[in-house]
Amino acid sequence: MGIHDTMQELERLRRKRQGAQYVVLAIFILFFVMWFSILSQPNSTKFLFAPFLFGILIFFLLRQLSACQKEFDRLYKETFVPNVLQQYFQNLVYIGDHGFAREEVKQFGLARLGNIFQSEDLIRGQYRGINFAQSDVTIRHKSGGKNKQTTTYFKGRMFVFDFPKNEVISLQVHSKNFLFHAGSPGSFKLQKVEMEDVDFNKRFVVASVSAHDAFYILTPPLLIRIKAICERYGNVAMHFSCGKLYVGINTRSNAFDANMQKPLSYPEEQARIHHDAQVIIDIIDTMTDTFYKEGSL
Repeated sequence: MGIHDTMQELERLRRKRQGAQYVVLAIFILFFVMWFSILSQPNSTKFLFAPFLFGILIFFLLRQLSACQKEFDRLYKETFVPNVLQQYFQNLVYIGDHGFAREEVKQFGLARLGNIFQSEDLIRGQYRGINFAQSDVTIRHKSGGKNKQTTTYFKGRMFVFDFPKNEVISLQVHSKNFLFHAGSPGSFKLQKVEMEDVDFNKRFVVASVSAHDAFYILTPPLLIRIKAICERYGNVAMHFSCGKLYVGINTRSNAFDANMQKPLSYPEEQARIHHDAQVIIDIIDTMTDTFYKEGSL
């Protein structure tokens, strides 16, 4: 299927889903109008089966909505995401409907784990000689008891990068508005470390097994770059551990998703994927420019 045919199919699915939404809304309005009218009749009890009929109709319409959404997402991601990402990254593997496993995210030490976990848009690849993986992650906790409540611990993107300093056991950096930060996995005891950059200390929390590791890794140029990443992408957490850098960005949204509320424009969608890919480039550029000197990569 060529790009023109694909765009036409995406638009057909978008319109179909939009039409089904309008029908569901109209049915809800019609149901309430009819229901109040029926209840006002003397023999209204014989019409009590009406809600079941409306319920069945709504059920099938919602299934159609879901099917349209899934097919649209699949076709969109197969069309736009790999084509754009291959322009930047080598050895690319992209799986739209899978992500990091729960146990992997637990090892990242970036966010508290709840009892509801979802992950998708797994990307593995290489940029400037550094291997990376990324995925959308949503973590929620639903409490039991009488006062049931669902709390979102994390909704955004998590990343894993190869990191050249294997000797660092556990060093964490996170912006102060990064909620529900879990600390390091395992039994490591972390100590809070104040950096020499006063502005950085106002905006970030640093904790490490060793204060020496913190000053060794978090050099003044890197502190400036971390602040720039946070300003661009929002609240950020980083965990340097045993040759890996784990990063969480609590964006409250998913990457590589289309907006079905308006017709698609091929240049706009390409630009959207470029924007979502840029964070990977920015983090790796930060590492290579900071830790690899004079072409030693």
